[in-house]
Amino acid sequence: MKRGAVILLLASVLEAQELPQRDPNRPLEFEPDLQLYNVKPEPNAPGADALAVPADVAKAKASAERAQRKADRWQKLQKTGVLSKVEVEQAIGAANRASVRYQQARIAQLTADLEALRERATRGEASADLVQSAESALQTAKQLAEDAEATARRTELEFAQNNLERQRKLAAAGLGTKRQVEQAASKLEQIKPK
Repeated sequence: MKRGAVILLLASVLEAQELPQRDPNRPLEFEPDLQLYNVKPEPNAPGADALAVPADVAKAKASAERAQRKADRWQKLQKTGVLSKVEVEQAIGAANRASVRYQQARIAQLTADLEALRERATRGEASADLVQSAESALQTAKQLAEDAEATARRTELEFAQNNLERQRKLAAAGLGTKRQVEQAASKLEQIKPK
């Protein structure tokens, strides 16, 4: 019995010595090469399109119109009691953000068009009146964008105040937590103009 255990022990020691040794600085072969510094945000990820200026004005306009129709529909559904006020506020906020993105895309397109017109005017292919008309269209678009941004900020501030009041009432009734009130208050502080 002892001989069998000794032989088994010697065989395992010999086999262990024959195994290839792994370099601790190199990853194992089955481990993928992670290159996290090359990760790009997914285009459909939530919040990824919130800051991006859309390249296509027609798509941005269609998106803004669709969001506005949804907000209008949801307001009607809220009046009949099908949807909550919070859901309607979220739809209105999304419509406002879509309108801002549309105005930003429009400004980007008009700016590019104006630069092209100025280039053509220097070569004598376009008149100065056409350039002046494009400049006034750009100024109008900038004013509309400022109005859309102001409206979006104002409604977002109003909805944040409503949410804070709602959370305070729920907490007073014992249906909400102090943490929810604090979150609503911090969101309101983030939105408030400085």
